[in-house]
Amino acid sequence: MLEIIADELSQLAALVFIFLLPSCVLGLIYWRQLPKAFQILVVYLWFDLIIEIGARVLGHITHNNLPLLHLYTFGELLCWSLFYREILHPSSIFVRYFKWITGTALAAVLLNTVFFQDLLTFNSYAKTLVQLLVILYALNYAFNFLLEDKPDVFLQKIQRLLNGAVLLYYSGSLFVFMFSTLASPANWKDGYEFLWDINILLYVFLQSIMLFSLCRLLISILRKS
Repeated sequence: MLEIIADELSQLAALVFIFLLPSCVLGLIYWRQLPKAFQILVVYLWFDLIIEIGARVLGHITHNNLPLLHLYTFGELLCWSLFYREILHPSSIFVRYFKWITGTALAAVLLNTVFFQDLLTFNSYAKTLVQLLVILYALNYAFNFLLEDKPDVFLQKIQRLLNGAVLLYYSGSLFVFMFSTLASPANWKDGYEFLWDINILLYVFLQSIMLFSLCRLLISILRKS
């Protein structure tokens, strides 16, 4: 057991826990002080932590952790949709038609698992849909944040930083995913696997910005209290 844990921690992907764990702990401790959007973000972080740990455990038990990827894709879409509903301008199409857009996307993710790519298959269609939708959320916020009339300018700065990290990660991840899908399996032995390492590093970057944003926000809140 200790050897398995040591092996997992030695992987590049384990870097995510350096930022994910503190974010989860801080979010839980100061839950009541956080704005609603960041409470949703903390829920996403805890969900992410459970999936990250579960995927590693399931991978060693069954050698196939793809069922958790299906679950993660559904939860990822729901959490980011709820998060952006809180920070986007009320006039945004994603806010005005939130139930229709989010409901349709969630239904598409479920239908993909039921009829097209089952739990033991990589859900590439659903994953691409989620990536594109989150990118649209981030772009909408980036182009329309000047319409915001909320008095807390500091909070907006934190949200813009976080939004930039989300846009960078999901755009980069979509590129990596599409490129790797087009590459033939034989080419992966020639070095294309480095693209997945880039994807991991982008995700670690996103997690680091989440932790940084959460810390800045909490410092500001605690100083005012």
